Amino acid sequence: MKNLTWIVDPSHAWLRVPLKQIIASGIAPLISEYSYYNRNHVYLEEDCDAPLYLDTVKGDYTKIPETQYDDAPCRAYLKFTDLVIMDVSNFIGGK
Repeated sequence: MKNLTWIVDPSHAWLRVPLKQIIASGIAPLISEYSYYNRNHVYLEEDCDAPLYLDTVKGDYTKIPETQYDDAPCRAYLKFTDLVIMDVSNFIGGK
């Protein structure tokens, strides 16, 4: 799947997805507090949010590259549930 990467550390993993793709998929309101946000990407936790996204977009789990870390940088990012998008059209090519 294009523009996706698994971010993995010894105790957990997150699927890095462009924010535009999250908005377009319609799952943003369903994402848990265990996923993170930084700039233009969302880091979906592996147990619930990543499968929800991949099932929604009919993604193949087996073909996504991985990046390994001792301590995944996304742990320090904002929680996705803290993100407030004032004007979604700015993210999906609107005005």
